[in-house]
Amino acid sequence: MKFTEKTFGFTLKTKVRSGVGIVTELPDFIKEKDFNKIGFVIDGNLYDVLPKLKRVVDNCQKQFDTVIVHLYREKSEPTYHYLDQVKWKFKKDGTSLVDCIVGIGGGSAIDLAKGIATLITNHEPSITYRGFPTNLNPSIPVIAVPSTAGTGTELAYNAVFIDDESKTKLGINTPNNYPVLSILDPEIVSTAPKSAATGSGVGALIRTLETLVSPRANAVSKMFSKEAFKQIINSFPVVIADPGNLEHWSRMQWGAY
Repeated sequence: MKFTEKTFGFTLKTKVRSGVGIVTELPDFIKEKDFNKIGFVIDGNLYDVLPKLKRVVDNCQKQFDTVIVHLYREKSEPTYHYLDQVKWKFKKDGTSLVDCIVGIGGGSAIDLAKGIATLITNHEPSITYRGFPTNLNPSIPVIAVPSTAGTGTELAYNAVFIDDESKTKLGINTPNNYPVLSILDPEIVSTAPKSAATGSGVGALIRTLETLVSPRANAVSKMFSKEAFKQIINSFPVVIADPGNLEHWSRMQWGAY
C-alpha cells in the first residue's frame, strides 16, 4: 500500500521548567538568560492571595538593577486601549526600561505581557498590530507563569485583546512572542477558585478534541492530543474534588500545555 501521509512540520519553541514551588527559582532562571531589568505583569488577585509571589518579586528587587511591576486587575480580557496605557510603565521615549517581561496569571495577564513585549519595540498604537501582523521589530523576551491549566498561552504566541469600538477580539498574534521560558508550578494553579479551575479545565479538554480532529492535524500533533486528553480526563475530577492534590494539578498543567 502506498504511504500517503501529508507533509508537515512540528516545532516547539518554549523551554519548560516544572515542579512544586519552582516559581521561587525564577530569579535563577532570569540570571541564566542574562537579563537584568525585569518587568512583571501579575494577576492582582493572585498576587494578593499567594505570598510566595511577593517574595519572588522582593528577591528580584534585591538581585536586579530594575524591577517594574504591573498588577492586572481588570475583570475581563485587556483592550487595545488598556494595552496602550500600560506600555508606558515599561518604555520611555521609544526606549525599553526592561529587557524581559514576566507574565504571571491567567491568559489575560500573560497575553498583556506579550502585548507589552511587542509594543516596547514597535511604536504605533496597538490596534495597528491587530490580527497577525508582519514585518515587526523583534519583541523583548517573555517568560510565562500560568495560574490556570487551560488556555496554553504559556507556550503559544497568540495574545487576545478587545477592540472597544467593535467589541471584537482580534489579538496581537506574532511568532515574536513565543515565551522563552514557561514555568509550571502546580502550587500556583491549585489556588485557583473552583469556578476558574472548572472553566479552564473544560476549555483544555475541549482543545484536546479540537486539535485531534482539526484538518491540519498530523501524526505528531495527534499523539499530543491523545496524551493531553488522557492526562486531563483522569486528573480533572481529582483536582476539583481535592484542590490540594499537586500531583494531579501537575498532570493538568502538562495536559493543557
